Amino acid sequence: MDKHQLNLFKSAFKRANYGKISMPNRIDISKIYDIDFYPPGMMRGGCKVRFVIRKDENGHYSLELLAVTDSESWHKRIEHDGRIVDLENYINLNEVKIHEEDPEQTERERQKIRNYNESLRKELIRKGLEQDTDRPEFERDQVITIRNYGF
Repeated sequence: MDKHQLNLFKSAFKRANYGKISMPNRIDISKIYDIDFYPPGMMRGGCKVRFVIRKDENGHYSLELLAVTDSESWHKRIEHDGRIVDLENYINLNEVKIHEEDPEQTERERQKIRNYNESLRKELIRKGLEQDTDRPEFERDQVITIRNYGF
């Protein structure tokens, strides 16, 4: 990947995660990156971003990321031209409408979201965007972990 492509990704990466985390200056495109950042003096309000760069059959690079804060997440892809595409993302259980007259309906909706989130989690693990706790050797060998805790 040339310097122009890397700079394009760096700029788009910062926009894609709303300015919370910057990409490292040096990237090994054969690895997955897992970055945690917490501002100085803060134990909450941090952000975690996990990303991977892939090359398609046309020789174009793309960057896929999953960013998570205390209250929300983003799953996006940055195309080779810097365009940012929103991808399937987790659904927050707090978004379930409470049916006071039918608590069973509320629970069915919660279970539907749990099932969706678990299915998505498995797909994100397959892509390397969620930690694979069943394969610590994969995490050890394929993931570059960067931690910046300011507290």
